[in-house]
Amino acid sequence: MRVIALALAAMAGCGGATSTGSGRERVELGKIPEGVLMREQQPRFSPEALMLASRESAEIWIPLALLSEIEADLAAIRKTYPQLAAFEVPIFMPDMLLVTLKPDAPFADAWKAGRLESGEAELDAALRHFNAVSVRRSYSTTVEVQFAQSLNLERLGPVIEATSPTIEMAFGDSNAIMGPELHRSKAADARTYTFIAGCGVPDGCTDRHTWIVRFAPGGGPTMRETITP
Repeated sequence: MRVIALALAAMAGCGGATSTGSGRERVELGKIPEGVLMREQQPRFSPEALMLASRESAEIWIPLALLSEIEADLAAIRKTYPQLAAFEVPIFMPDMLLVTLKPDAPFADAWKAGRLESGEAELDAALRHFNAVSVRRSYSTTVEVQFAQSLNLERLGPVIEATSPTIEMAFGDSNAIMGPELHRSKAADARTYTFIAGCGVPDGCTDRHTWIVRFAPGGGPTMRETITP
């Protein structure tokens, strides 16, 4: 029996409810929350904003208010500090989930052939709920499930895993590479953006140039530069 308490916790705010069926607990999907990113709004936002917001979102769905705040902050940073206007980071778009199947997954051939419907009611309902649009083979028993809009993949993964006992794992593709980094944190309404220069040395850098930009509540950006070990 698969217990999906983690999946239920991840679905808080999505109207999730539980019921018992076929000898194991399952999830019934509710209504999509208001004010979250949907496919029609995705083109309004930059890849950087989508990436940062997907990391910070407390739920699977990404709030539009959070995206708008990040987008406005990034625009102010680029306008105020020319040295950061051209700062580019590797973008991992949070709209594709890697799903590794067990060898006995009955829908493995269908997914590898690009047919999204698995024939498993819970899995197909979850994919429809979160607007999955395509599936294709990635490598070995792992497939790429593409969604119409960005999501918090870290929270979505356990929900998809819980829908079928033949799913080994589900996770976002965020392989680390040596390159520039962009991070955001928020505390007491102050927002901090950290830009870290790339590292082209295979064994690692002894130091890296870092720009830390802070927005105090109700104020504009202020920046300090430093070297990180």
